Amino acid sequence: MTPRTGNESDPSATGATEATAGERAADRACVEVLEAQILALQLAIGALQQEKDLVQGRLNAYKYPVLTLPNEIVSEIFVHFLPVYPQRSPLIGPRSPALLAQICRKWRDIALSTPALWRAVRLTLKKKRRLEQQLRLLESYLEHSGSCRLSIELWSNSGDAHSPTRELPFRQTLARHHARWEHLKLYTSTHSLSSIEGPLPLLRCLQIGFIWQRIILLFSASCRGHS
Repeated sequence: MTPRTGNESDPSATGATEATAGERAADRACVEVLEAQILALQLAIGALQQEKDLVQGRLNAYKYPVLTLPNEIVSEIFVHFLPVYPQRSPLIGPRSPALLAQICRKWRDIALSTPALWRAVRLTLKKKRRLEQQLRLLESYLEHSGSCRLSIELWSNSGDAHSPTRELPFRQTLARHHARWEHLKLYTSTHSLSSIEGPLPLLRCLQIGFIWQRIILLFSASCRGHS
């Protein structure tokens, strides 16, 4: 057998080299096709974006009839949306003025600048985790009610031994506006009576309901003390 010299090539190695070169050429061609497809998609997306911008511009320029009404008219409509004063709206929910402030920016501005919307509120203290949120909302109501007379209804969670403590921030907040109380309904602990201090020049109706379980306990303790 004659030995190979360094100048002779291996046929199998040559085939592998040629195959690799062919694959690279195919890959280059594939990349060109993909780039062309990407460019076409980018152009299509750009055209669609321009069309969307035109349509959105027409929508933005459109004036919905309800938004062209004078603010005073919208404000009056809002007032009629709520229960007739001195009936109270819930702090939150479908019949709450807070709902009107969530529709759009213009309605929010009108609602917040209409004191009559915030002058009557019904508040129920039940879930501990919501007390801070309820207190913030109550403070917001009283702030936006301006100088209006107030119709307030406060219900506490009967049977909760910690109710007097939880009620305290709410009683204090309401007490700061006692000069504006016109209709007040309290269904709460006997401790709430201590918050009713000072002159009540506008008060026309006061309803107080006690949590009878606590009153029974008070009478029981008094009876034991005299036995």
